[in-house]
Amino acid sequence: MRVSLTLCLLAVCGVADAGRPFATEDAGVLERAACEWENVAARATAPDTPRATGLSTQVGCGIGSDLQFALNASRAKSDGERASGLGLAGKWGLWADGESSLTLAWGSSWSKLRGAGTDWDGAAALLAFSQGLGGGWTAHANLGRSYSRADRSSVTIWAGLVERQLSDSFDVGAEFFGEGSQRPGFGVGARWRPAPGWTLDASLARSGSTPRERLFTLGFKLEF
Repeated sequence: MRVSLTLCLLAVCGVADAGRPFATEDAGVLERAACEWENVAARATAPDTPRATGLSTQVGCGIGSDLQFALNASRAKSDGERASGLGLAGKWGLWADGESSLTLAWGSSWSKLRGAGTDWDGAAALLAFSQGLGGGWTAHANLGRSYSRADRSSVTIWAGLVERQLSDSFDVGAEFFGEGSQRPGFGVGARWRPAPGWTLDASLARSGSTPRERLFTLGFKLEF
């Protein structure tokens, strides 16, 4: 169902909100007592399919010992259908050495269609590796597994991102991502930090599977 798919695209399914505005997760972990509040608006379109829109919000905090947890909520609608979702996610820093770091990220999600009960959708876990390349360039790679309760099966998930910091307040990136044997999707995104603690971001992505869905997102983040 398209409205449920939009909830997944908003990151309620699987690992929450990743390294906004990208689908690829980075290996960074929030420090103890450091928190982030993220909000995202999304629009998904595909040929011969009703448009879907959604909103999501998430709060995440570091608790020390290289651990962080986040809670998120989402709402989506398409062609008269409405759904809401909840998600729980976390990260655990496993290793760091200079410009290299490795993190375990995980997430689980629940959704509720209008007029129906709340169902557990599934869960995902992945390893996220980040490597500074110098000159403002950074590369990230993900590999993990995602379980779908509806399909009663799990698939391999992967993603790769290269981003470039163009100035102290602005950076851009491009990524590929996919699952199982499906054709990979592609996305681009940008972040702008207009003031300390504030980040504005945007992304445009296209799925590799049929129908070829396009997803446009706008978001902001407050660090506190």
